[in-house]
Amino acid sequence: MAEVQDLRAEQDGPAYGHVIESKMHKGLGSTATVLVLRGCLNPGAHILAGTSSGKVRLMSNSSDATAKAAYPGMAVAVSGWRSLPGAGDEVVHGSEGDVKKALANRVRKKEVETVLIDAEAINIARAAERERVRRKEDKSQDIRNILNGGPKELQLVIKGDVSGSVEACWKGSGMKRIVSRPYPQEWAMSRRAM
Repeated sequence: MAEVQDLRAEQDGPAYGHVIESKMHKGLGSTATVLVLRGCLNPGAHILAGTSSGKVRLMSNSSDATAKAAYPGMAVAVSGWRSLPGAGDEVVHGSEGDVKKALANRVRKKEVETVLIDAEAINIARAAERERVRRKEDKSQDIRNILNGGPKELQLVIKGDVSGSVEACWKGSGMKRIVSRPYPQEWAMSRRAM
């Protein structure tokens, strides 16, 4: 279909692609296989992938022959990275200054994300510790109540005319243990007599 409609990728302009794999190569250092999707990648170009940057020192195709340029659809092994990029990272080509600025921004963003993740882990640990201390205090309070003759009994008559209003009073009372008893018949009889 692409041949019939004569669809073609842009072959001029800055290169854009993805890292397929990366590895340390003896003699070449950090190398990454890059699939070019748009533009043209040439030796000497400044590139950025994730938080890794570099200058294209050597490009070789799948048959290990040196490539002078990489066009859309070509996968080339690129050496000259300062550190290994991750598989799946987007590769962008730009001027040296632009690459440095973008790299600084990405590193700063990654540090902020790391700090936020660490803060979240600390907050979760603190919440778990507070819950553990609260449970321990509740157990000690229950033991004190048992030793002092058990919990105190408070007799209340709560009347409600709407479904759920009595339950709301129970939940809002803050009492840990509530025992409900049915309405005594003698109260009902005395109420009718009034």
